[in-house]
Amino acid sequence: MLQTPSEMLLELAQHIKARRVALGWAQVEAAQRAGVACRTWRRLQTEGQASLQDLVKAAVALRCEDGLKALLPPPAASSLHALLAEQAAGAASGAGAGAGSPVKRAQVAAAMKLAPGTPLAASLTFEGLHGFL
Repeated sequence: MLQTPSEMLLELAQHIKARRVALGWAQVEAAQRAGVACRTWRRLQTEGQASLQDLVKAAVALRCEDGLKALLPPPAASSLHALLAEQAAGAASGAGAGAGSPVKRAQVAAAMKLAPGTPLAASLTFEGLHGFL
């Protein structure tokens, strides 16, 4: 379901409060652990209003900073050429995805602009690669 930015902020605020409550912390304790003012914490968990820096501090205090890294993943390759260049750079650094990995399949599908669930092998025709030649 699509949400407005205001709805997303309120939902995020609810998640922050739920996480704090699950850890058994009062608002004052959570604010102290995050290194923010108690008023800032209250705004963060009731309205979803705070600076990006305060959100990061809250995530670290709530022990969910790893989720921030997944918030804005790197964009998918825009072309097959870009995908191959990205894979070559990853392989050179030892961070490339394996040939059969779901990540690689998703990247190729995104680069070829395939509909989700379309078999990759069925799309590897001359017509399917035409835009990349």
